This record gives sequence, structure tokens and C-alpha cells, in this order.
Amino acid sequence: MNITSEFKERKNPFTGEKQFHTGIDINADDGTQIKAAEDGKVYHKNTDPNKPTGIALWLKHQDGYITDYMHMNKDSLGILNNLNPGDKINAGDNIGYVGDTGKARGSHLHFEVYSILDKNNNGSLDGIINNYRNGVIRQTPVRYYDSLEYLKRKNKK
Repeated sequence: MNITSEFKERKNPFTGEKQFHTGIDINADDGTQIKAAEDGKVYHKNTDPNKPTGIALWLKHQDGYITDYMHMNKDSLGILNNLNPGDKINAGDNIGYVGDTGKARGSHLHFEVYSILDKNNNGSLDGIINNYRNGVIRQTPVRYYDSLEYLKRKNKK
């Protein structure tokens, strides 16, 4: 496994335009287990492999951060179909498998860390994932964090 795209401005692999990449892409073989980065609760899931995120899971953590795991393979549905918003997930739990569903070029995990800045959205992900629908810009203000730095900080605790 290695990081194939970092948290930084890059050329969008589909459009060729410059765009800020809000997470990291971790190259891994199809079917590699995806483990939760830390304890949290299921915040949202997408089980439609044809949406841009592909099969994906969002976890909300006690510190207010949200982590998301995108482009899981279809075997992940065996796990995601049994999860509902609010279900507890422990750090290290298997939450799916690396794949290439959605708008992806090859098998990898897209991992993001962010917090919601708009306190009035009552936990709705509609605005947060809006840019993954039809390529529109995000509606809900969020703050992204360097996913690698986040993981390093969590591992020091």
C-alpha cells in the first residue's frame, strides 16, 4: 500500500483541471480490508456503486471530526447493509474492502477527514456530499484536515 494522491492541489484525473484534493488516495489491492481509523458512529453510507463516491462510509467521531472511506468494492455491502446511522464502530473494526466503485481510476481507498463548520445543518450530509453529485460545489461549509497528519496524531495517543 502506498499513497498515490496527497492532500493538496492536483490535476483532476478526469477533467485535467487543477483542483484541491481533499483527502488522500491509498493504493491497495482490491479486497484489502479497510479498518476504522478510530472509534465513532455511522454517520452516513452510500451503497450505490454508481454514485461518484462509490460504495462509501462516513463515521462521526467524539472529537467532532468525520472520516470517510470511499470507493469500496461490492463485497463491502455485506458489512454496510447491516449498518445504520448511529451504530457504534470501534477503531480497527473492518468496515469494508478496497475497491474501485464510483468515480475511481483503479483500486484504492479515498480517505478524508473534516469537520462541519455550519452548526445549523443538524448533521445532514446533503450539503457535505453535494459536490459528489453531478460535480457541483459543496454547499455546507466544512474544514478539511490533512488525513496523514490526523492519523499520525491519533497514533501518538
